[in-house]
Amino acid sequence: MSKPSEAAADETFLRDLHWILKAWFGKRSWLIIPFDDTFKKEVRKAAHRLDPLSDLNIADACWDIDAITGRLWDAIDELRITGEAARLVSGSKAIHHLLPELAPPIDNEYSGKFSFYDRAIHRRNKGQRLEGDYFKVIFPSFVDLAQYLNSREDFRAYLGRGYNTSVTKTVDNAIIGYMEAKA
Repeated sequence: MSKPSEAAADETFLRDLHWILKAWFGKRSWLIIPFDDTFKKEVRKAAHRLDPLSDLNIADACWDIDAITGRLWDAIDELRITGEAARLVSGSKAIHHLLPELAPPIDNEYSGKFSFYDRAIHRRNKGQRLEGDYFKVIFPSFVDLAQYLNSREDFRAYLGRGYNTSVTKTVDNAIIGYMEAKA
């Protein structure tokens, strides 16, 4: 696997990442900053911070989960690719493309409503959630779910097919399917 900084050095990768983030944000795509030197600098800065994690896989969590959770959150929290203070969704989605085998893409619609965490207990300051605390619960729970699902042959059969590009994205797709079936 290549290092995140190698991917971020590639102008085409950065342009594609910007396009994907805007597409993922849909109607709220205006929140993603323009593709310019600031966007490139932010992604490259995060990528260099993430290089030491490039060999880790969420399904093989034989590493210190608390330490890795903290390092991922620090990178997400420092990544300024939107014009607003909330960074969990935009940062996790960007970092997912730098570390696809480790970092899940998190959203508010599916993984945010999945029963990882009762977000209501972490509201303060006029309803703003504490994103770092939220991530520090979601990521280890995502690791547990990824390890469980990856141990199942029927799950592994989906890997590498269609939008199931990695274990993290396949788990995310399973959550989306579950939430849509539950609705």
